[in-house]
Amino acid sequence: MRITSRPAATVAAIRLGLLRSTRTGLFSREPRPAGGRSGVAPIAQIARGAVAITFATLVGLSGPAHAELVSAVEFYHSDFRHFFLTTTPEEMAKLDAGVFQGWRRAEFEFKVADRPGPGWVPVCRFFSAAFAPKSSHFYTAFPEECSAVKADPTWTFEGEAFYVQLPDATGSCPAGTMPIYRGYNNGAGEAPAHRFTPYRGDQCAYFYSPPGSGCTSEGPAGVAFCAPASLELAQLRTQQFSGTWEFAYTMDGIPTVARFTFGDAVASYPPGLPPRYWPEIPYRAEASGVAAGGGWDPIAGKIVVVFLETMLQFDFDGTDAASGCAYVHFEFFADGRGPCHRLTARRL
Repeated sequence: MRITSRPAATVAAIRLGLLRSTRTGLFSREPRPAGGRSGVAPIAQIARGAVAITFATLVGLSGPAHAELVSAVEFYHSDFRHFFLTTTPEEMAKLDAGVFQGWRRAEFEFKVADRPGPGWVPVCRFFSAAFAPKSSHFYTAFPEECSAVKADPTWTFEGEAFYVQLPDATGSCPAGTMPIYRGYNNGAGEAPAHRFTPYRGDQCAYFYSPPGSGCTSEGPAGVAFCAPASLELAQLRTQQFSGTWEFAYTMDGIPTVARFTFGDAVASYPPGLPPRYWPEIPYRAEASGVAAGGGWDPIAGKIVVVFLETMLQFDFDGTDAASGCAYVHFEFFADGRGPCHRLTARRL
């Protein structure tokens, strides 16, 4: 087993209230603790201005019977140049709070199942502190590889992280799922690292730097496993999103409540795989009275709304809209997100 992508040239293109990143080079960003041991505000008064708001209605996404689809969220350590993937809210909260220093949310996330079912397999999660001062996590859905790593004393098996489907020998995924690509940093920096992403090419983003570093795509056609996708829901969910919404969050100790009205869904481009933009929004609903728009992102399985005048992003899963996050982007939709601040949303 080869354990653990070049910084991608990405151009942010804004069109009719939606951020569209042309992926000419492709983007892109692992935790145990770093170190290896393991009130309604008018639009003009929203201090940070432009917001990206994302939320999900999970009906229609395919997963095992009785399973829930959860978000696999990516974190990045810029000093290690390592990535970490988790579906656990407790781990996310600790990372956001800086308990494990050096980590921050990267741009991307995707849906996975929280329990097994016919055709669904576990993803084995491993940890190693053998590369101090760096540490490393490794994930695999391939049973033979999981067994081999369990037999390697360098790695500690931490459990089954989540459930996915496997690609065939050509890297093709079953209907209703999409490829998640895996890149390996070839042990650069004296510590292995991997990245898992739905964006083809991004599995090696950030592993081509500094000069002389390299990256290897692993799995059939570079595919690590197959995760649920929801292309057919893009237009329907965007249209259902139309209407007036109230969003509430607190950041830097300042509570904010804001209302926005979104129009009907309008086609931007045909939905397809692999995704081409981030966020991937093939249909959009424009906001009234402000340069903003939103739509269903079939990759994240969420509605994404972008307000162009700030570097904020909101997201939340579920129909209750009571447990979302507000973030500040470190760079304008190009270099990860800040910590999660609680977000609530309701339709008016």
